Amino acid sequence: MARVVGKVPKTFRQSAKSNKHKQGAIRTIMPKNVTLSIEDVVVSTYVRAELDADRVLQFGEILEAGGGLDAIEVTQMDGKTVLVDGRHRLEGSRLADKTEIEGFFNPDIRTVTDLIERAFQANSGGALPPSPKDAEHTVRELLARNVPKTRIVRILGYPERMGRKYISNVESRMRRANIQNALEDVAAGRFDIVHVVDGAVAVVP
Repeated sequence: MARVVGKVPKTFRQSAKSNKHKQGAIRTIMPKNVTLSIEDVVVSTYVRAELDADRVLQFGEILEAGGGLDAIEVTQMDGKTVLVDGRHRLEGSRLADKTEIEGFFNPDIRTVTDLIERAFQANSGGALPPSPKDAEHTVRELLARNVPKTRIVRILGYPERMGRKYISNVESRMRRANIQNALEDVAAGRFDIVHVVDGAVAVVP
C-alpha cells in the first residue's frame, strides 16, 4: 500500500439524504488529493500500446521548471496502490527525479476490467486521446480476459454494429499472429508439430 498524506475518500458519490439534500438526489463528491510515494504506485495494466516519449519529457521539464501536474488517478487492489490514469505524468515525475506525486483514489474500481474501462474513458476525454493502436491494444487486453463483447463495445464507445465488427477484425489479427508465431517456432526447430483448428494453435515440443 502506498504511503499517503491525507484521508482517502470512500466514494465519488454520496447519498444526498446523508447530506441533507432532497431525498433521491445524488451529489458528486470530488475526491481529495493525497501525496503518494512514486515507488509504491504499481502500473499493472494500461490502455496505451506505448508511452509518448515527448509527452513524458514535457512533463519532466514542467516539473524541473517548478511547475505542477494534475493529480494521477489510482485505486486499491490486493493491498496495492494501482495506477488508473496518469502514466505519462508518473513517468515524467520519475524523469524529474521526484519521489512523490499528487493523486486521488477511485474506490469504485473492483476488477482489472473496471480499471481498463475507467482508464480508457479517462484517456478518451484527455489531451491525448487513444490512437487506433491504443484502441486495439485495449481490445486485446479485454479479449484476453474474456470480457463480453457487449461490454467491450461500450468501453470503446462505438455503435453496436461497428464495435462488434471492429472486435472481430482484432480477433482475426490475433489468430493470424498466433499461427504465424507457431509456424516460426516450427521453422526454427523449437517445435515439431502444429495443429491449427479454428485459429487455435497447438504445438508439440
